[in-house]
Amino acid sequence: MALVFAAIVPHSPLLIPSIGKKNTNNLSKTIEAMQAVTQQLMAAKPETIIILSNHPLNPSSNSKSLTFNIHARYLANFEEFGEYGAGFSMPGDIAMAHHLKHRFDTLREKYPVTISSQEKLDGSISTTLFYLLKSQPNIKLVPINDTIEDDKPEFIIGERLRRPIYQEKTRIALVASLNLSHRLSELSPAGYSAKAKTFDQRVLEAISKKHPLTLARFKKETLLEVKECAVRPLLLLFGIVKNTHYTPEILSYENPFGIGHMVINLKL
Repeated sequence: MALVFAAIVPHSPLLIPSIGKKNTNNLSKTIEAMQAVTQQLMAAKPETIIILSNHPLNPSSNSKSLTFNIHARYLANFEEFGEYGAGFSMPGDIAMAHHLKHRFDTLREKYPVTISSQEKLDGSISTTLFYLLKSQPNIKLVPINDTIEDDKPEFIIGERLRRPIYQEKTRIALVASLNLSHRLSELSPAGYSAKAKTFDQRVLEAISKKHPLTLARFKKETLLEVKECAVRPLLLLFGIVKNTHYTPEILSYENPFGIGHMVINLKL
């Protein structure tokens, strides 16, 4: 069956009620959209979810690579946000993870690809899964963390992942976990940047008009200025769905705390 679902979702810890508390109410549009995209995900009946994030496996990691975290079972946890009671677990799809990683076995010098085996997921992936998988404990997971520092090879890497994904007989969902600019207003912990709003608008336009390669044109200086964590997972995602018919459905966009959050279903 291969790919049956693809979406782009945010990973703000404030989306978790026990973490965000009263601040969670300010993300009501995002929460409603996350609930809607979760319903769409369940309607697609995936057996495995591949989730893409450009956060490291853990806060102390210095890896600069595309990392396949391969484990029999994962624990979504929120300890880095001071929350110790909201964790939950899900099975890993070890066979699929190895199948995807195998595409790079002879290309280690060209693409920085590594393997890890950690039960605890990073906060970004855990936050995303709080909505998507917490009530679906039997769906398997393949987490991929992208911390590459080279000049945005992700679209090509995504293209290489496309073939093994479409060779699978499993029903697969593909999710990019990301936030847009972290400097959209004075409310942002990172401060304000005049370039942030334009950045978010250009990303939304690239997705809605189905011109994902324009994302690779952002200068490194701009990406550092706006403090985003979106471009690399988006390029991975769109490399994978290249030549796949999809219709972008923007379910929400908001930035109440100076950080851009978007929820998009790439209706396949």
